[in-house]
Amino acid sequence: MSLKVCTDCKVEKLVSEFERNGNYTRAKCKKCKNAQTYARRKSDPEIYNRYLERQKFWLRDYRATEHGKAARAESKRKWLDSDPSNREKAREWSRKHSRTEHGKEATRAKNRRLYRENPEKFRLRQIRHRFDLSDIELLEEVRERDKVCQLCGTDKDLSFDHIVPVALNGPLISCARQLQILCRSCNSFKGINLFLPENQGMMVVNRANNGVTV
Repeated sequence: MSLKVCTDCKVEKLVSEFERNGNYTRAKCKKCKNAQTYARRKSDPEIYNRYLERQKFWLRDYRATEHGKAARAESKRKWLDSDPSNREKAREWSRKHSRTEHGKEATRAKNRRLYRENPEKFRLRQIRHRFDLSDIELLEEVRERDKVCQLCGTDKDLSFDHIVPVALNGPLISCARQLQILCRSCNSFKGINLFLPENQGMMVVNRANNGVTV
């Protein structure tokens, strides 16, 4: 383990804490060098503003790279793991940001990109987000089982439907028997009615009869 004394703070530190210049390490440690650079920039507002502009464009380009995305994700993971309260802080910031115009536009742009990349996967993500689902495999199992709309037989514009409607106290997702594939038109037509499995017809259920199960 190699050690070196910083010429500025006079503290013995690991060589890895000094910047390298070819085959040699600099005399000042990274911390002292950064503090000196920051003080010099702050002393002249014009120089500091030019530096901030350069940093803004550099960060934008860097974060668009694969290495930048991975580094940002790793930094966020370390911050979240460093303190249990950080997760709640992140959720609170996300909730506030999502209500701003910038946050809404960022969400719309992300959704458009995800839909272009994989429309079917996007629909599954939307369902999981809406109902706070963690088991996406169950949805894929239902999609593989039904394949087409169970009411009209079309294979276009499909969506997931709760056989026992949530409005009638049906479970969000408990098992594959509680879900079926319907096209959006039939799903809208079904509403809060109880669509019985195996083509046994459709029955309107009053809200008082919310104990019906399948």
